[in-house]
Amino acid sequence: MIINTSTYASLNDVMGASHTFDDVTRTVPAFDDVTNIPHLFHLGSRKKKSGFHNVTAEDLESFKIADVVNLYVPPVILVAGNLCNILSIVVMRTRHFQNISTSIYMIGCAINDAISLWISLLAHWLYVNFPEAIIRTEYSHVMCKFFNFYGWGNCDYTIILTAAMTADRAFAIMYPIKASVLNLTRRAKITVSVLVMIVATKEFHFLLSSDIVPATRRDRLCDVISISPAYKYFWEYIWPWIHITYLTVCFVVILTSNVIIFVNVRRSVEMKDFIQTGHRERSGSETSNSNAGTRSRLLQITTMLLAQSTTLIILTYPFSLHLAISSQIPDLYTDPVKKAANQLAFSVVFYLLYSNKCVNFTIYCISGERFRLALREVLCCRSSPRRHSNINMMIKPVISASQTTISTISSIQMSKSKDTNKQVRDVPG
Repeated sequence: MIINTSTYASLNDVMGASHTFDDVTRTVPAFDDVTNIPHLFHLGSRKKKSGFHNVTAEDLESFKIADVVNLYVPPVILVAGNLCNILSIVVMRTRHFQNISTSIYMIGCAINDAISLWISLLAHWLYVNFPEAIIRTEYSHVMCKFFNFYGWGNCDYTIILTAAMTADRAFAIMYPIKASVLNLTRRAKITVSVLVMIVATKEFHFLLSSDIVPATRRDRLCDVISISPAYKYFWEYIWPWIHITYLTVCFVVILTSNVIIFVNVRRSVEMKDFIQTGHRERSGSETSNSNAGTRSRLLQITTMLLAQSTTLIILTYPFSLHLAISSQIPDLYTDPVKKAANQLAFSVVFYLLYSNKCVNFTIYCISGERFRLALREVLCCRSSPRRHSNINMMIKPVISASQTTISTISSIQMSKSKDTNKQVRDVPG
């Protein structure tokens, strides 16, 4: 067979290079590569990425934004959250709230939030910004078992505590007579303790399946590991539904309780208007002032409850939704684009979750006149007896829970009872 060397040379010129036998053999895949069909298909694309598009997640803009958020947002939440929670505890211990069952729930919530900011949020901030500050040892999994158990537990405890507090208000308003007989303050203390055990039972599995993340991950310090196929199935397919159901039940309780409070307080205003219309011994100006004060309290209470419930849902639900979605993405930490996007998304929802631990104080200040009065007394280190006397004359608390609303309903029922007895006495015998 005769080979035309000139033709062969011109062919090499077209191809752009001439290849020796060694060059050809190096381009032939090995036997293992030939048998690995997926590897054979993606061989060229991987070489192209490594040669021309060697971009890591840290190089992307979303990852850089997440770094800025991780560096500056946690210190602000830490300082503001602890200040707000300390003030909430001090205000709840004043004479304005000392004998109200709601104050027990608020104090428990404030203590839980303040501790979680120092433990969970501070550890997270240190790791995502200064990974070398966390020393990796063979006992790191013990640390992560605690962080996952406590981190999930304190967030869930805040939610269920808010649900219990709102339900306590709704019960006291629906059944004011029973509430006046029961010791709601003592019952609130028992409820706070029982809820701790419920949340601990729900989060117990984290004590068995938590470990520190690989050094290449910086979105969080600890994560869940699959200790067995059964637990992997539980974590990926059962646990998300358990947690979402837990949140949904708490949110339904909160919203239902708020509706009950709003409906009953509005009904009490209408009944009081009707009764006061028939009381001719009152002057028109007194009746008008009383109705205006009651409507003002109704507006304050409704605003506070709706703002608190809406804020709780907005700030806590995205975190659980993100965890449920991210657990279904297999290449979340290997694909640079997805890893960078997850870094930013997790940072946003995580700090939204922890911002809920300092926002209640702001809601109480905006919507609660009594709370603002007590706060002024705390900050000025003095009391306002005249102002306090005027508010007491206007509110007239008669039971130990939800004084601003239950007193209105109780006074209405007493007025109705007196009118009924008077009518019975006036009936000719």
